[in-house]
Amino acid sequence: MTSPPKRVIISGFRSLDYRLVQTYYNSFLWKTSAPPHVVYEILKRLKLKTYKPEDLFKNLAEGSVGHIVLSKPILAGIEPSFDWEDVK
Repeated sequence: MTSPPKRVIISGFRSLDYRLVQTYYNSFLWKTSAPPHVVYEILKRLKLKTYKPEDLFKNLAEGSVGHIVLSKPILAGIEPSFDWEDVK
């Protein structure tokens, strides 16, 4: 998956009332108050929203972490919004 814009990622976490900040020592690393299953769900929902169904598993080896996460059913009750205007 290509890296989404920062505001899209931040919007997804904030819409679920979790904090998310970049670390001061590396802009590629993030800290969040969200538990791991929520992080996976947010990223899964973003990929499902961004890609066509036939491209979901493209370039993912079977058994890889990405393949395992995308293969699991969507969790009910976790509905992130990736719209920046909803969470400013």
